[in-house]
Amino acid sequence: MPKVKYPRKIRELVKKANAGCGEAAWAIARHYDNGSGGVEKNEALDVQWTEKSAALGYSLAQLVLGVRMRDKGDYTSARAWFEKSAAGGVEGVAEFALGSLYYEGQGVEKNPATAIEWWRAGALKGGVHAQYNLGAVLSDYLHEYTDAVLWLEKAAAQGFVDAMDRVGNLYFCGDGVERNARTAMIWWLKASRGGSVMAKENLLKKFRHGDFIGIESAYVLHENLFVELAEYGDEDSVQRLNRLRKNKRGTLLVTAKRTGLELSEDAVERFVSGPLPEHEAKNTFHHLALCFLHGRCGLEKNLRMAKEVFKECEIYDPDNAAVAEELVKLRSCVTCGKTDARWGCKLCRGVRYCNKRCQQRDWNRGEPPHKETCSRVVHMYPPGHFADLRTYWYHAKKRGESA
Repeated sequence: MPKVKYPRKIRELVKKANAGCGEAAWAIARHYDNGSGGVEKNEALDVQWTEKSAALGYSLAQLVLGVRMRDKGDYTSARAWFEKSAAGGVEGVAEFALGSLYYEGQGVEKNPATAIEWWRAGALKGGVHAQYNLGAVLSDYLHEYTDAVLWLEKAAAQGFVDAMDRVGNLYFCGDGVERNARTAMIWWLKASRGGSVMAKENLLKKFRHGDFIGIESAYVLHENLFVELAEYGDEDSVQRLNRLRKNKRGTLLVTAKRTGLELSEDAVERFVSGPLPEHEAKNTFHHLALCFLHGRCGLEKNLRMAKEVFKECEIYDPDNAAVAEELVKLRSCVTCGKTDARWGCKLCRGVRYCNKRCQQRDWNRGEPPHKETCSRVVHMYPPGHFADLRTYWYHAKKRGESA
């Protein structure tokens, strides 16, 4: 390597590199590649220091050198550098590259079995591309669906969009897993948001075919579905989304009017068309109750309002176990958990206690203290509301009407 006068900032790196430190040589190469550290961009010096770093055993430099050789069509040299890098380990990337060489027959005899073994080695190191390729070939060609789901889900968990789409396919078809259209829709929605056109087309095709009808507690999922397909240009989804949001707005405004709850226009708009939470809801009222319970979708946390709306849900859908469970919690002591607590906060009537001691403890030392979160305003339906609703709903069901 020719003598070069190095800037002070990288002089120490040069000393370390000349003493056998591959990482220091790699850092110098990056400076010449980026034009940083007091040196100008210099492709020739970048190559020289990358080669020195690789020769000193630095696996990332070996990987980059392998990629450069592959891009030039020198597959034999590329394979040699990839093998050295794989021995040092760069999160499975070198193994992925080696597998691709064997799968395509580039510089070696085409050998899918060897490709799979390299991809498996890379997948075990956490390499997302190796995980995806391994899962895809196991699914498409070997039909080993159980293992395919395992590796594709690992790649999907790392944000690999194509893997999300494939996982959706496997769940929808029941290959390697129990068939589950709901789980398929969740994965396709994630992939669609990540930019997968194939996932959008899967969602549209299955939606039009009616494959998502009847999925339990999928209120939020269906709204997300309509949002994705509306953006994709599906007019039916646009109309459904508009109807759903009109129903959300009406439910919120009627509930607020009956209980005396004041809402800003911004809060209403955020509830109607803002980002959706990842909670399980069967219908509009269930969704609204959960938003009050946890303070989501532009609504402030209000346990009294949550309890009132859950009670309304219970009338419309008496078989909804999730609603019944939330009501049990809301009727229990928030301090010790004792069920059917009779003592309550007189300021907001949103929480219950089994005795005065539990109330004082929650007021001062709750998580957070109730004195900091208490609304000090009671929001409730007018007297007789639930009795009238039960009577109306009893006769409506006799007439065969639905909620």
